[in-house]
Amino acid sequence: MKRMKYDLTVIIPVYNMEKMLVRCLDSIVSQTSLKDCSLRVICVNDGSTDGSQKILEEYSDKYSFIEYINQNNGGVSVARNTGLDLVKDSEYITFIDPDDAIYPDYLEKFVLNKGADVLYFDFDLVDSSERIVKSLVVNPFYSEENTNDINLRYFLLTKHASWTRIYKSTIIDNFRFPLGKIYEDIALMPFLSSRCTSITYIKQAIYRYTVNTEGSIMNSSKSNIFDIYDSLTYLFDLFGDQFDTYKKELQYLAIEHLCVGHTYRLLHYANASKRDFKDIVFFMETYFGKQWNNNKYVKQGVQKVNINSTLSKIVPMFLISLKYGGSHIFSLLKKIISTQKK
Repeated sequence: MKRMKYDLTVIIPVYNMEKMLVRCLDSIVSQTSLKDCSLRVICVNDGSTDGSQKILEEYSDKYSFIEYINQNNGGVSVARNTGLDLVKDSEYITFIDPDDAIYPDYLEKFVLNKGADVLYFDFDLVDSSERIVKSLVVNPFYSEENTNDINLRYFLLTKHASWTRIYKSTIIDNFRFPLGKIYEDIALMPFLSSRCTSITYIKQAIYRYTVNTEGSIMNSSKSNIFDIYDSLTYLFDLFGDQFDTYKKELQYLAIEHLCVGHTYRLLHYANASKRDFKDIVFFMETYFGKQWNNNKYVKQGVQKVNINSTLSKIVPMFLISLKYGGSHIFSLLKKIISTQKK
């Protein structure tokens, strides 16, 4: 079997991140096992208007494994897809966001554990001052006594940001992120995980995710929050005739991101109407039937891991109220979220 030129290719989409980019790149070039990993870093400068390009030029001049490409601004999906199109002769692919960083032993853990179709790992949530806000165990339901299929189904439910796992390049293949959508990760990552047959779970935080970065969709009240419908439909279409095989998992993802996440954002959206909430129920009934609110993963409490808010504690009651149009719950939710950040 021909050996790949690169063990790992990292794709970094960059747009106006001069304040955070050096921190991100420094965390890569200072890896303790850099010499043990054939690494390629592709930075896609997506039309930045600040000093990001100058930083990329400096690092690519200094480090041979870092390269960059400039393109007109097209959004994060376009930037990531550009990076994927440039990948060649690499065994694994992953992503790092430019406002995040990796721990010094990230590559060491990768080299020691590579071999499976996908590598998952835990990560820390940090604030702008580098203080750890929370250490997140990505999959507390994982067990070596489970079959790969059972473990993979739980990983389908975990945080699916593109940087939360490392895939073999054959898993990603020619699949790409949908363009122009702000929920691009949910539209693709769970499907890619379903294509895997082997897993490695590194039960250690090796990635530092910066919370509350300016421009985060978690803080958005713009009308593109309705992109969640297109992204879920994109995901469901990817599964095709495998939809029924993963129906419970896809139902949970829709509950978390549409029934809970989208409703949360609607409560902050000035132009939200009763029709918007009814549309949620209609979508769920279309794909999952009249009993769409009954899901085994919700009953197991998976949402208490995935949904980082007070809402996670009342999800079952909340879903019933949404189903039967109980408007009183929205007044209650507004009071809750006025004092709690999701």
